Amino acid sequence: MKKYIEFNGNQHPAKLNHLHIEAYLNYLVNRRGVALSTQKQAFNSVMFVYNQFLKIKLAPIDSINKSRKPKKLPTVLSVEEVKLLFTKLDGLHLLISKLLYGTGLRISECMNLRIKDIDFNRNEIFVFRGRALRIDMCHYPSHWFLH
Repeated sequence: MKKYIEFNGNQHPAKLNHLHIEAYLNYLVNRRGVALSTQKQAFNSVMFVYNQFLKIKLAPIDSINKSRKPKKLPTVLSVEEVKLLFTKLDGLHLLISKLLYGTGLRISECMNLRIKDIDFNRNEIFVFRGRALRIDMCHYPSHWFLH
């Protein structure tokens, strides 16, 4: 809220209107290059002050430029690069690498796997994700493990 007030020449928010909010939010995106989440947080904090403290009903705010930072695409190895990588590994490192690559497991999920999480008969791995104890299944090729 402090930055919003400073942006508007230290005027009291009660003297400002929805156009000032639009200008501030557009400034955040166009000049400061903030992320969409930062822009939303600024919007929500300003609106909270107007609604809860000042009890001022503002006109709808429609013309806000949304922050659109380009998402970085992950680096993906070619099939040949993956095969070469696997030839350089053995034992536990090979197993972990194949699990991560072949199932899409997160590193923490892979490190927390237990033998009882793997169904060797159905080629399935049960993954416990997050605090909600959501259980997902990943399939793996049968030749990965010897029975």
